[in-house]
Amino acid sequence: MQVERLLKMIFLLIRREKITTQELADYFAVSKRTILRDIETLSMANIPIFTLKGRKGGVGIMEQYTINKTVFSQEEQEKILHGLQLLKATKIPNTEMLLDKVDVLFSSNERFDWLEIDFSSFGSQEKEKEKFSQLQYAIINKNVATFDYFTSELKQNKRTVEPVRLIFKNNAWYVQAYCQYKLDFRLFRASRIKNLTLLDEKFVRAAPQDTTIKTNYEDHYQMIPFVLKFSPEISYRLFDEYDESCMTLDQEGYFHVTYEYADNDWLVRHLLSFGKHVEIIEPKYMKVRMRKEIEKVLENY
Repeated sequence: MQVERLLKMIFLLIRREKITTQELADYFAVSKRTILRDIETLSMANIPIFTLKGRKGGVGIMEQYTINKTVFSQEEQEKILHGLQLLKATKIPNTEMLLDKVDVLFSSNERFDWLEIDFSSFGSQEKEKEKFSQLQYAIINKNVATFDYFTSELKQNKRTVEPVRLIFKNNAWYVQAYCQYKLDFRLFRASRIKNLTLLDEKFVRAAPQDTTIKTNYEDHYQMIPFVLKFSPEISYRLFDEYDESCMTLDQEGYFHVTYEYADNDWLVRHLLSFGKHVEIIEPKYMKVRMRKEIEKVLENY
């Protein structure tokens, strides 16, 4: 326990210019006498700690002091490097320089070039990179942001939010943020965020502890079980969109998929994208709806 406290104390002193013994005692929930013994132990271990008396006094550590890499285990070093590589892959500015510095510090012989993430859609690569860079800055620095948001029905709304997380879910990037209009946390699909502006206004709200994240799609629609039959010719798409646990293969080579969908216009368009290669088994009423939709399409031809 003492070793862990001593290590935490070093990290705390590196981050803070000075701190009083009383503040250290309160932080670690121990007595001032224990803190004084800890300071003596660190000094005997050649950690350059100094103390200043008086009203503006306190405990500090020499500015030039840096932590030796041996403080981190090999596993911890690898996790730090992999975490920085994730940031580099998301095109966060200046991360490559930071990765190189830490790489040298840990004397790693590996090159971490195993991941590349492209946020952009066709025709908007630089804009999308800039958007994610701004969102990352807002989350870290707690800047309130405003943007135009387009719903799935293409309705445009102006939103002012407090962004707390970037989330990758259902093959898309989302921003989790406290919406000052809805007075609650919401998920905003990043591709539908336009005209993003960061304000000078700061927020203090923390990200919610609940990690069960639902999109607005899941929140606003009742999910209905579907049974679908797909021809073998479309199998390459099935493994992109469904988990194999919800698929079975019949003797004729057709795939049967059991999956929950919301009964809305998006579902109709989605199923139509499979063309003749999908047949709705359940629910029965959806067959009628799909037939009517196909008749409407035929009217254009």
